Amino acid sequence: MAALISTLKTLSLYSLVVLLIWKILYTVYLVWFHPLSKYPGPKLWATSRLPWHYKLVTGELPRTLHKLHEEYGEVVRTAPDELSFIGAAAQRDIHSTARAKYFQKDKTIYPKRHPTVDGILTANDADHQRHRKTFNPAFSERALREQEPIFKLYTDQLMNLLACNAADSQPVDFVKAFNWTTFDIVGHLTFGEPFGCLQSSSYHPWVAMIFDNIKSGSFIQAVKFYPLAARLLIMCIPKSLLKMRADHEAFTREKVSQRLNTTSSMPDFFSYIKVDDGKESLSRLEIDLDCGTILIAGSETTATTLAGTLYYLCKYPETMKRLCEEVRAAFDEEEQIDSVSVGRLKYLTACIEEGLRMYPSIPSGLARRLEGTDGILVSGYHVPRGTVVSVAQYAAYRSPKNFVNPDTFCPERWMGDEKFQSDQRGVVQSFSLGPRNCIGQAMGYLEMRLILARLIWRLDLEPASGVDNFAPERQKVHFFWAKPALNITVRERRS
Repeated sequence: MAALISTLKTLSLYSLVVLLIWKILYTVYLVWFHPLSKYPGPKLWATSRLPWHYKLVTGELPRTLHKLHEEYGEVVRTAPDELSFIGAAAQRDIHSTARAKYFQKDKTIYPKRHPTVDGILTANDADHQRHRKTFNPAFSERALREQEPIFKLYTDQLMNLLACNAADSQPVDFVKAFNWTTFDIVGHLTFGEPFGCLQSSSYHPWVAMIFDNIKSGSFIQAVKFYPLAARLLIMCIPKSLLKMRADHEAFTREKVSQRLNTTSSMPDFFSYIKVDDGKESLSRLEIDLDCGTILIAGSETTATTLAGTLYYLCKYPETMKRLCEEVRAAFDEEEQIDSVSVGRLKYLTACIEEGLRMYPSIPSGLARRLEGTDGILVSGYHVPRGTVVSVAQYAAYRSPKNFVNPDTFCPERWMGDEKFQSDQRGVVQSFSLGPRNCIGQAMGYLEMRLILARLIWRLDLEPASGVDNFAPERQKVHFFWAKPALNITVRERRS
């Protein structure tokens, strides 16, 4: 027995030594001989994904990538198999239609909400086209024109809510106000009825649940890279969290069923979607998954851009003054502000574009993995098969390589000002591009223009105490920004 124990100890020691030697040799390979070893970046990040995941779960990844690009340049190796870019050419090379078949979404990175069925977010190319074909009519120009009464209804409610605060010159938390508005709009468009956030001046429990669990998404994304740890951690997930996820799916199914069994008094998404329309139609489960995705993507991102743009307008009084002059000179009365007239407000559009640059709703990159070819050029750099690539949006949009005075809010850079002729404006792709670009891009722009135009036309806005806490440099990021309050004092306009 003693001999057996001694033998086992010896074998264990040999195994540890072999494992250690293998780890050392593999680390040497990753740092000096791997196909990506020629690319600059911190050596520790080249040996393991742990540094990347640590920054992800602590909410520091976008700003860390910004610092790395400032130190190492246009392309940085951020993991053993990953490259981060900040150039406009990289946006086109990764996301364009011609390259779509090579750059695929990695299921390890993107969340899969159902074990056997994909929604529009994670579907393969062929199925993605089927999803887009089904939902495209609901986001067409015709649909937007016919859906405008819904935008007006909830923008009216927002303005009435703000008017109550303006009467007493009370500060308003515009993070909440914008979220209430966009969730009510998209809720009505998706389910035929709002969440009632504006009427109650509070988050619907379902909406509150989304925000309460944003941080956990970063953690879940990280552990998916470590299968053994993931199995153990899944067993440790609180039952309350699992129940919330189940409640979320049940809520979506219930609301979709309710909408399919009723007729909406106003045109909404399902006024244009054909359900069970032949072999290319979506299954009911696919529709449920897509509705859940559209609800979040169509509300949180718009509200974020509105909040970020308003923050910078308040931080730059001269810019706010010029915008007020444009909007107030364009309309004699508030009722004249509609989907057509706001499209003529060039400075307003420039302010939104600059808001998208300074405070991108998705500050990290939209990662893709190279498949289907042994290698390809991205921004002039050779990328081997199996490599994950992305454009780090916050880093790209704040880089002096791309923009003059990158940390300054200057809408004039979008209006042909000669001072900004060298700006690489093509790198700003907040709605992505190519076949997987945001299906709701036109709706998002319309919504932002209408809300900001009416806000600026009717009210005077001044930053309240603590507004500096909203600075992006102070915020954590868990895929979305973990936004603090944006308190702004509202008053009826004086002129």
